[in-house]
Amino acid sequence: MKLIIECRSLLKTPTGIGLFTKDLINALSQTSPDWDIYLLTPTNFHLSIEINKSSNIHIINSPISWWRFAPRIIWYLLKVPILTRKIKPDFFLSPMSYFPFGLPRSVKTVNVIHDVVNIEFKETMTIANRIYNQLLFNKSVNNSNYIWCNSNYTKERISHYFPTRKCKNIFVGLSIDTAFQKIEIPTDRKLLVYKNFEIVDPFILFVGSLEPRKNLEFLLKLTPILYKKHKIKTIIIGAKGWKNSSIYKIISDPSYPKEATHFGGYVTDFELVDLYNLASCYVSTSLNEGFGMPQLEALFCGCPVVTANNSGMTEVVSGRGTLVDGWDEEEWIKQIVETVRKGRNMETNFDLTEYDWVNITNRFRQYLNLK
Repeated sequence: MKLIIECRSLLKTPTGIGLFTKDLINALSQTSPDWDIYLLTPTNFHLSIEINKSSNIHIINSPISWWRFAPRIIWYLLKVPILTRKIKPDFFLSPMSYFPFGLPRSVKTVNVIHDVVNIEFKETMTIANRIYNQLLFNKSVNNSNYIWCNSNYTKERISHYFPTRKCKNIFVGLSIDTAFQKIEIPTDRKLLVYKNFEIVDPFILFVGSLEPRKNLEFLLKLTPILYKKHKIKTIIIGAKGWKNSSIYKIISDPSYPKEATHFGGYVTDFELVDLYNLASCYVSTSLNEGFGMPQLEALFCGCPVVTANNSGMTEVVSGRGTLVDGWDEEEWIKQIVETVRKGRNMETNFDLTEYDWVNITNRFRQYLNLK
């Protein structure tokens, strides 16, 4: 059996979709040795991407010969259909939720959908992304042979917005890299982490981008009280470009305690695992998430979680952490402080077996074969 996975998401420092793509490839390389998996890319993967060197993994690095530095969307629309005809796969999987025009009808399409931000939060997207989604997303969802959603929440939203789609049976599943787990951190390494990220105990952790729906501004409104009254510092990972955003206005205000917050930028998985294992709790005030990947990473590392009770985050955290309804600042501060004071319980082990890549990819094989 031949499977194509398009890999544009692996060309830069991997975040949500890129992490999913990397982890899926590595899991399939182990659970599906009888599959030939073709990874299509216009250039080399980002240096941080580690793909299992299994004999069934074939990386096809094939730019447009007459336009080597073509925009990636152009490469996808023009070159990928040509490569697909040459490879003659059984399935074509897109982690980016849409397909190029001109794929052979004999190829079964697998559409991975991570959220419906392009529908419910379209005002937060760039004009270019709005155009791509308007032209390609709706058509791709309606015509997909198979649909893979990261959560039951996303599945419900797709079912709501696309009632006449071809694929009625939607597959659900997502996990994270196995590097995220509880670990004992040596004292010397702990001291180095604290120095590099200007950490003082206790501290809460946020991991995410500056997208408006991440609602980081709300968390930063809580930070002065958390720090001044409860001595809780906030460490923010990701959030690239914050100095050129509305976030900068908040923390540059003379009344804002500068030592209350540290922006750590992008970090390696190794560093992130350390931070999850050291943090007093992970906090997310997001307005909407298709899944809740940082929440799951935190749980696997034994880090208590306080998160907004909405969208795909509820699914991950319910029964395993603290869910906060609404946006009352006092309630959020209360829940964060209580969680920090309880401390980490290394004996707590939540049932996270549904988020196991081996289990997920085995179910995926059955989904393709039995549909």
